Amino acid sequence: MPTRKPPDRAGTSAPTWPSTKGDHLKSAAAAKAAHATKPISPTDGYVTVAEAAELLRVCTKTVRNRIGGGELEAYRHGRRILIPLTAIERLIRRGRM
Repeated sequence: MPTRKPPDRAGTSAPTWPSTKGDHLKSAAAAKAAHATKPISPTDGYVTVAEAAELLRVCTKTVRNRIGGGELEAYRHGRRILIPLTAIERLIRRGRM
């Protein structure tokens, strides 16, 4: 990266490079927006582990333990674990949460 020269004795400074600060952030944000997927919401009938934990007012580890123990139905979609809202409702009705 070029450095600025100190001002000349005559009071003029050396030419500076045009600012590119933050340009890489703008392009990264644009790329992310272009590839963004629609977030899964409770109206779609499925929630993520974090959303389920928030609905049940427990930590995500508790939700994962319930899935692992077979008490809570869940599906893997890529890297996401999706839980049907009906499974959460059943868990609440049984008094397990």
